[in-house]
Amino acid sequence: MLSESEVLKEARGKSSAIFIAVNYGTSELIDPWYHSIQLRFKHQCTLILVDNFSSDCERERVRKCCNALNVILIENANTGYGSALNLAYGWVLDKVDMLSEKLIFSGNLDIEYISIGIKLPGETAVFMPFLESKNKGDQNPFLTQFQKNAFPLFTLAAKFKSRNLLFLARLTSKILGIFPSRFYACHGSLFAFTGDLLSKHIFNNESFLYCEELEFAEYVDRKGVQFSPSEICYRHTGKVSTGSFFVSKKSKFMNWVISYNNWCRRWS
Repeated sequence: MLSESEVLKEARGKSSAIFIAVNYGTSELIDPWYHSIQLRFKHQCTLILVDNFSSDCERERVRKCCNALNVILIENANTGYGSALNLAYGWVLDKVDMLSEKLIFSGNLDIEYISIGIKLPGETAVFMPFLESKNKGDQNPFLTQFQKNAFPLFTLAAKFKSRNLLFLARLTSKILGIFPSRFYACHGSLFAFTGDLLSKHIFNNESFLYCEELEFAEYVDRKGVQFSPSEICYRHTGKVSTGSFFVSKKSKFMNWVISYNNWCRRWS
């Protein structure tokens, strides 16, 4: 077991990649997440876990697990997915040197890596992983540039708080996705990019959940960086932790409305 100073020393210099995950009430997923990285990534790496508080018992389990596996633990209130990632990015920016020489993998804890075939490209890059989904094939890209033509419908759905309009917007987006177009957004379960793209404000701290894909997509698009195909492949088990957040479809929808409106105010 490494000491905290030894782990930090590795993060600063030796590590070629930093893996970040957010936890909420799913400490049992730390071990498979950790071992999938150790099995697939053969280079020195640093692992960081942001624990969004769910209970005292869960936090104690997370502490013990991270301590045993030499995972850097950042303890947080339950402020949401995007803000937790921003918190980890801030830690990396403050503590780690030579970020342009490192790869950043950040996202949900409920993923397992199948392959991590990637090398530093020598320039700023953001990668489009292959998201293996049961009976659905690859779920990336999450959105293409052509699908942005459906955004006015999403905007109307959020403005009028209409679930019918949201259904129409999603249907329109799905149809537009049939046509070939450049990648715009990746699925929000994993964001992979070079360290020189790091910022403490990639995501919207005012949004609890939803629209992280749009936040990240617009952030890298404004930087003039396009998604690159990659040999990163992973599985994602959806709704493991987020399923407990909302007591009804209405509350889930209203949370989307807030997040989408936050995105519009920031990027429009």
